[in-house]
Amino acid sequence: MAAGLCSFFGLVTTLDSSEIFPYLVIVVGVENILVITKSVVSTPVDLEVKIRVAQGLSKEGWYIIKNLFTEMAVLLCGYFTFVPAIQEFCLFAMVCLLSDFFLQMVLFVTVLSIDIRRMELSDLQRQPIQVRQRSPSDSSQQGSSPTSGQNPPSPVPSPPHSPSQYGSSACFHLCHHRH
Repeated sequence: MAAGLCSFFGLVTTLDSSEIFPYLVIVVGVENILVITKSVVSTPVDLEVKIRVAQGLSKEGWYIIKNLFTEMAVLLCGYFTFVPAIQEFCLFAMVCLLSDFFLQMVLFVTVLSIDIRRMELSDLQRQPIQVRQRSPSDSSQQGSSPTSGQNPPSPVPSPPHSPSQYGSSACFHLCHHRH
């Protein structure tokens, strides 16, 4: 994306891009993705996905922004060396940092929240359907009638009593908000 932005604004690089791309991608992109994923996944699972993402980003957001500004300051110092090859690299790296930050905060966080929601729904589908237990009044009516046989339990799932009964907030949300 950085190469596309540079060419869009008329910044043509003379450096061989195959030499710098692998290093920039590894140095710039991987750490923030790991930090964001770890912080979001470590939030309580009984919360909604958007709350989990918000808590994860609020926990690690300052760290990510601080690193971005530090890296930009170092590259800005390198830009003022007035050596053309270093200036070109620093300018390209700054565009790379900003575009990577934008993609991480917009695209990666969105994909991460969709993936967490998918995992919650997958966990929900794996859980067995609970069979509704008969109330004591049903069994007393059944016992008073000598001709009535025992009916099988109802296949309708019983409503959950607490969100902690399930492994995710998706089940709690879906079961209580069907209306």
